[in-house]
Amino acid sequence: MPKKQKRDFNFDTLCVHAGHDVLETKTITPPIYQSVAYPYESADYAAQLFRYEIEGFMYGRMDNPTNKMFEDRLAAVELTDKALATSSGMSAIFIACLHLLGKGEGFLTPSKIYGGTNKLFSETFPKMGFNPVFISDASNIENWSEAIDDKTKFLYVESPSNPNLFIADIPALAKLAHENNLPLLVDNTVASPALQQPITLGADIVIHSATKYLSGNASCISGVIAGS
Repeated sequence: MPKKQKRDFNFDTLCVHAGHDVLETKTITPPIYQSVAYPYESADYAAQLFRYEIEGFMYGRMDNPTNKMFEDRLAAVELTDKALATSSGMSAIFIACLHLLGKGEGFLTPSKIYGGTNKLFSETFPKMGFNPVFISDASNIENWSEAIDDKTKFLYVESPSNPNLFIADIPALAKLAHENNLPLLVDNTVASPALQQPITLGADIVIHSATKYLSGNASCISGVIAGS
């Protein structure tokens, strides 16, 4: 499916076809690319790639066409411009947060979140100089508002949360975040884009542990960051 057409199809079609242009690959099933390195059209083309001036494939550790198909499909179903595949859901959370945080800065998040995420936020991040603030009663938007200060860089929620199934008021949190010029990050793992597309509710960045519902059968470990 050509990228420019992806918005013209319904959700079910995007799940099956987005990111894969059958006329380009000449295959019905998306191929698995195993190459580590890629040929360059010219030295100038390679230089542009390594300066990130154009899109393309440089090295297998950074990207490959198989990953790109998966990323484009997730971007399509989450209604974002781009998506990034990672090695796990925890790596997706780590990368997204690390991109937004500097030493001494922090963010707000509910106290009842996935155990691995809680451990990352409460134990690992403080060692790196990051200061997460945990909201005990995350259902009260005033608690979020009162906790924001000049060191706050974003708001982070799981909705529904794992395993407590706390439902965050995403529109209200998005409104609060944007009033303070902050992004809202939503972990959409439990709902999946089939049941919830956080971007339509005001979120800025969507995170998944693709190991769960996106995988469908617990056969792989993967993560996704999607945004525009």
